[in-house]
Amino acid sequence: WSLRQSWESFKLSYYNEYKSYLRLKMSLPLKTMLLVFTAVLGGFLFGYDTGVMSGALVELGDEKKDWDLTDWKKELIVSSAIWACAVGAAISGVLNNFFGRKVTMMAGGSVLTVASFIMAVAPNWGILTLGRALDGIAIGFVSMTGPLYIAEQVPSDWRGPLTVCNQLMITIGILCGSIIAGLFEPVTDGWRWMLGLSCIPSTIMTIMFIIMPKSARWLYFKGQKEEAKRVLIMIRGTSDVTQELDEIALDYERMNENEAIGGRGFQRIVNMMKNKAVRRALILGMNLQLFQQLSGINSVMYGRGGAD
Repeated sequence: WSLRQSWESFKLSYYNEYKSYLRLKMSLPLKTMLLVFTAVLGGFLFGYDTGVMSGALVELGDEKKDWDLTDWKKELIVSSAIWACAVGAAISGVLNNFFGRKVTMMAGGSVLTVASFIMAVAPNWGILTLGRALDGIAIGFVSMTGPLYIAEQVPSDWRGPLTVCNQLMITIGILCGSIIAGLFEPVTDGWRWMLGLSCIPSTIMTIMFIIMPKSARWLYFKGQKEEAKRVLIMIRGTSDVTQELDEIALDYERMNENEAIGGRGFQRIVNMMKNKAVRRALILGMNLQLFQQLSGINSVMYGRGGAD
């Protein structure tokens, strides 16, 4: 009886209020949901590339005896994308700053399409490695820019749930990649289909971004305030965006103040590292990523297809 009474009390005080809150917040405009879907296709491609590669390696080892695929060649084929992804992620920061999130995502999608075609028609393992490297650079672009684009375009109440969708799409991509690898395993030269099919979502993403708006925050920071307001009105479905523009303006002022105090470029990084709180947060974040990789999960995911 006491548990039932507690549950009824909970429903009255919290549950009904939370339902009303959700009902209010579920009114996201269609254009906002469309831009989120377009952006998370980058996460899907990241996952697909990871999930399909182990199956493709098995097929390559069985069918391409004339390529003389030794272990180190296989390792180079796989790791070329990973190293290139790090380079692409680093370059994307510069591209995002100068050209914006939309252009960077379109560039990533275009390179992904080209890379998938190169991998699908590769006549030797060297060309395949080149395709993998291009694929990695593009993945670096979209994996860094997609969550940033979502976070800047959606309402603040939705930033957390919708940004996480990118991570969800990575896992869905891994699943789809594994399924595709299994389906094409009996097919002659099935590895070409496995690696080439990624051109479909990458092409869709590139075309969709043509009609997607630029980031309102990026536009404001570049001095295009009226265009930023127009974009916000379009994706919010209302002309009342004054409060959000004021928040962006405040962030812009804070950024300028921080640059005035901390400097620019490398000097700013040095000054940030002198701050104990920032230094501790940075070290913690870096170690979380480091130990995630040192756990060996990549070896399991890329090598599971060839396990005896």
